Amino acid sequence: MLVQLEAVGQVADGRVTVRVRSEVGAAAALWCGGPTGVGREHHVEWTVDEDVAWGGNTRPATSFSPGVDEEEGGRIVFRGGWA
Repeated sequence: MLVQLEAVGQVADGRVTVRVRSEVGAAAALWCGGPTGVGREHHVEWTVDEDVAWGGNTRPATSFSPGVDEEEGGRIVFRGGWA
């Protein structure tokens, strides 16, 4: 996914939190790249820390279009598929 990164803040261990903006939405996430990456466009991959369990930590989408959104509690929601 091609995204634009904007610096948002820094967490206790020194990593940077960024706002990731793409054609399908935006969310705040930890940036694991170098410090020169903020403010530029990047192709990114997302790491999901949990196993995907249908009906457990997943649910049917409310829209058929791809999307990236942010929920309360800091969860990032992915909708649709990307090749």
